[in-house]
Amino acid sequence: MALSYGWKDVIVIFEDTENGRDMDTFITNFLQEKRITVTYMSPISTSSNNEVLQEELHKLSNMQTKLYIIHAAHSLAFHIFKNAKCLGMMDAGYKWIVTSKTMDLLDFMDDEAMEFMQGVVGLKSYVPQSRDLKKLTLKNHVMEPKHINMVVTQVLEIINVIGKEEVKVGFWTTDAGFTKKIGKMNYFPYDVLEPIVWPGGFCHDVFVAAFQALDPNVAFEFIPITHAGVGQEFDAAIGDITITSNRSLYTATLSSLLTVEQIQLASNRGLIGYHHNIPIQLGVIVSNMNFKETRLKPYNTLEEIADALTRGSKKDGVNAIVDEIPYIKEFLAHYSSGYTMVVSEDITNGFGFVFPKGSPFTAKSSTQIAKFREEGGLQMLQEKWLGQKSDSKSSPALYILNFKGLRGLFLISEVSMVLSLFLFMVYYTHEKLHSTYENAMLAGGKLAFILRFLSPKSGIRS
Repeated sequence: MALSYGWKDVIVIFEDTENGRDMDTFITNFLQEKRITVTYMSPISTSSNNEVLQEELHKLSNMQTKLYIIHAAHSLAFHIFKNAKCLGMMDAGYKWIVTSKTMDLLDFMDDEAMEFMQGVVGLKSYVPQSRDLKKLTLKNHVMEPKHINMVVTQVLEIINVIGKEEVKVGFWTTDAGFTKKIGKMNYFPYDVLEPIVWPGGFCHDVFVAAFQALDPNVAFEFIPITHAGVGQEFDAAIGDITITSNRSLYTATLSSLLTVEQIQLASNRGLIGYHHNIPIQLGVIVSNMNFKETRLKPYNTLEEIADALTRGSKKDGVNAIVDEIPYIKEFLAHYSSGYTMVVSEDITNGFGFVFPKGSPFTAKSSTQIAKFREEGGLQMLQEKWLGQKSDSKSSPALYILNFKGLRGLFLISEVSMVLSLFLFMVYYTHEKLHSTYENAMLAGGKLAFILRFLSPKSGIRS
């Protein structure tokens, strides 16, 4: 995988156990056979505390190589990513690949662990769905990782952690190499796998691009904003920003806008879905006169939304989803077939930046982002992070109204106008000729009477 993406140098991080050391030797030998240089091998003790981990990670961050391969138990991997996040090593520019030892137990990690692993790519043992597997899952839905006997398979799924979900990028088999689907052979994942979203993000990249254009010498540090960080002072904030009363001292640039204003479905009986994890969402949707709270259904994941849209309101699903534009685009990136977005006015209707009131960066960043958009840079980043990941051939073709599409209507209108004009001219000409004829007849009659009166042959005597 590293070879196919053109990476020549990697750093291997492994747990300092017998199994970890054996795997480190195997990985190193395998990479060297592929002419990939292992610039550093970092053994991590399973008993390492945060201070030790940060010291080791800080040393790694100062090295030129920014691609890391981790082979460690899920508990140790969690602490590694947690400390890497604190050091800014989960931002753009860093790439993380983990082995199946961590990814096989990803389902047992909580939301906090998933948050620290954003953008991570890993290999996970592939177990085909079956009735027996489904029964086992339903029966043992509260299983702990220690109760699981790992199944060794010859097929691995390539997983990309995005949000709270595992996005399937493709598969790898010992015989076929990398492929999007089982049974299709291809040894070069760069061309056949779904796009991988590495650490970073749309807002992050726009912010960096804007400020590097303003002043390349400006240094900034990204710090995660958590509930525990309420009250902390920041020079700026990026992401899904909502302005509330305790943030009245700040001003927003390109702040998040919803797409629900003045939307009305063709049917008033259908149910509507929305993201349950966004507190402001319900209040905004309910306040819209076209929607009632009784028609709303909350959902947590993209899979749940796709399933609800597929089933529809008649089968306990929904007829539509109301959400913020970036979230809708992320949904369409994974489920483009059969769905489309309506009422999207502008590319800036999405996530934004927030600065303290009076900050000189407010106007400067707005100007720079507008310039960035005009030059096409913003569109390129949007395609990178929110672009279509599904097969474009399966996307529904939107019928756009234009002159060609309305030529029939225009033809009917033109024919009607010409016919109306023709009938008017006929009527007008007829009336004009009739009036002229009557006048001529009247004039002719008077002249004949006068001539008869004046003529001596008329028999009238004076």
